Amino acid sequence: MEPAVKVHKSDAQQVIKYLRDRDLVNDTFKIAQSGEDVIIPVLGDFSLSSSFPYDTIEYEFELRDAPPSSLQEALEALLPDFDPTNFPSSYDQIGHIAVIDIKDHNLPISNEIGNAIMSSNSTIQTVYRKSSKVQGLYRLRPLELIAGEDVPVTTVKEHGIRIRVDVRHTYFSPRLATEHHRVANSLADGVEVLDLFGSLAPFSLHITRRLNAKCDTVDINPAVIPLIEESVRLNQLKGSITPHCIDAMEFLDNSLTLYDAILMNHPSDSLPYLAKALDNLKADGFLYLYIFVPIDRYDTHISDLLRDYNIRINHIQIVRQSSPSEYHVCVEIRK
Repeated sequence: MEPAVKVHKSDAQQVIKYLRDRDLVNDTFKIAQSGEDVIIPVLGDFSLSSSFPYDTIEYEFELRDAPPSSLQEALEALLPDFDPTNFPSSYDQIGHIAVIDIKDHNLPISNEIGNAIMSSNSTIQTVYRKSSKVQGLYRLRPLELIAGEDVPVTTVKEHGIRIRVDVRHTYFSPRLATEHHRVANSLADGVEVLDLFGSLAPFSLHITRRLNAKCDTVDINPAVIPLIEESVRLNQLKGSITPHCIDAMEFLDNSLTLYDAILMNHPSDSLPYLAKALDNLKADGFLYLYIFVPIDRYDTHISDLLRDYNIRINHIQIVRQSSPSEYHVCVEIRK
């Protein structure tokens, strides 16, 4: 028999949160249900003030099974009356960090959701929820810690490449690993590359790990520079990366280099820079333009969008579906 708290199921989520916030839940055992009551196992040194309005009892619990293999399993174990249709089923993993989008109706149990992620994935030590959309000049997403340690700096591995990331202070998308790899494989040895809006330089790291290439990576956020320098030290690169903390248009206006390839991964704001970027591209070079486009007739939309530029569209790559009605695409352009 183990010490426990018995509550009516209507109060269970609130009481579980109260107990977890005080590290009083005994996770060796499964939370039980008996009729209309939920029985919560508590630690042996459990004690609360006499004003605690719930019964403390002894109960014979079932031992927890092996750690849950999925977020859904973990949520089922932690939350009574779990309904999978009302809860998130996935999250982004960035090194030891999980970042999850939680709907408003689940905000009161954010901590339980964070703990469920950590219990189902032993590599996660920090869980943040997205508190708003990506915003501002630096393309940052406000984050709220909901479980684990507040350690926003981590190392991400992509195709054998290690990238230092600060999820609070720099822009990084773990959903672009395949695209970083694809672009690097499309280029040849000896290229000079301009990586505009490069943030933490994942494109440049993939390229210079594979090729003897020179990459200028440009971003206006000063926080990216020391992290790029750390990433360069972590990887055995065949080529070289030179980071520049400067506005993209200012860099283009002052650059004396013509590049074999130019990357423009700022899908919400790359078009205003396209004409100037083309001036910095060699006659036989490639430009990789990233934009958001409607899914319906996306190719026609792209042609209309670029009609006034003296260019040829060589290829359109659908990178991912960024919303129910929108694609994130890469338009490969030649002069």
